[in-house]
Amino acid sequence: MRSILLVMLLLCSFHAVCETEEQIRNEIGYTANEAFAREDFALLDATAKKYLEEKTRTPSGLFKLDLFHFGLQNPMEGLYANDLPIDEIESKTRRWITKNPQSITAHITLAKIQNVRAWKARGSGYSYQVSEKAMRVFRSYIAKTKSTLEQSKSFAAKDPSWYGLMISVARDQGWNRFEFEKLLEEALNRHPDSLPLYLEAIVYLLPKWHGDAKQMDDFISASVRRTEKTKGTEMYARIYWYVADIEYKEEFFTKSKVSWPKMKASFETIVARYPDDHNLNAFARFACMANDKQKATELMKKVAEGDVAWSAWRPLNLLYRCADFTGIPHSSLSVH
Repeated sequence: MRSILLVMLLLCSFHAVCETEEQIRNEIGYTANEAFAREDFALLDATAKKYLEEKTRTPSGLFKLDLFHFGLQNPMEGLYANDLPIDEIESKTRRWITKNPQSITAHITLAKIQNVRAWKARGSGYSYQVSEKAMRVFRSYIAKTKSTLEQSKSFAAKDPSWYGLMISVARDQGWNRFEFEKLLEEALNRHPDSLPLYLEAIVYLLPKWHGDAKQMDDFISASVRRTEKTKGTEMYARIYWYVADIEYKEEFFTKSKVSWPKMKASFETIVARYPDDHNLNAFARFACMANDKQKATELMKKVAEGDVAWSAWRPLNLLYRCADFTGIPHSSLSVH
């Protein structure tokens, strides 16, 4: 049964025959984890190569390659009882590099392991809350992350995740604005459509790091201009969506510089290009947060007719508050 399931998941990840965004995301991650656990490094390299070359996307418009990397990354956090210890994950990854010294994904995975180790040592508090001992360990592992990336740049930087990790190094090491922007420009010139690069850059510009709300808004506007020929205004909603999730939450429309008319127009572009339940649900969520009752009601009716994408609602109780705001019965909402 296990082998049959794995075959089904492989078919899903390669041929996009799965039904929902959540299924596809979960199954890409499951496939990556299963192959890693079996040390099927050839399959991992072949899958990553396919996703990189073909630039395949999920129904919501995300690159499958990014989800593949996330699938390999998740067990490093040790959130679940069946996750491997990070020492074992690192040992497996180093065996992977030994078997294939030119493996792009193996080197990126090793750099990510070092990055995760750094943050496990530091914790998520503000710097003044971190002990000097923990900060020394943090700096040491971030330096190792940078070294791993630099040693593999000649062949691994063709994968945008290489730049995503290096941008995080720039943030964690406190690079000055000139150094950061030089790296970012190189990254975006090489991978202009890679959403995670823009998201990593916006983290650098968060008020708790090296920026503020205006600098974030300026960057998002510049990102729209950079990608407008191929994406229209799609980047506006996608980046601000991320900012809402990681920084402002339900204070998004009061504390950020976001323009709801711009975000609404951007979401229209997204759902026209990628008419997926996940995007529709997110659009409805933000319409409710913006108190745009007319648009929210229009969208919530569509949500009730289809499937509720639970991961688009943060927090989930916002879904039911939105239903109350728009007069949609709770009983009509089927959460998947």
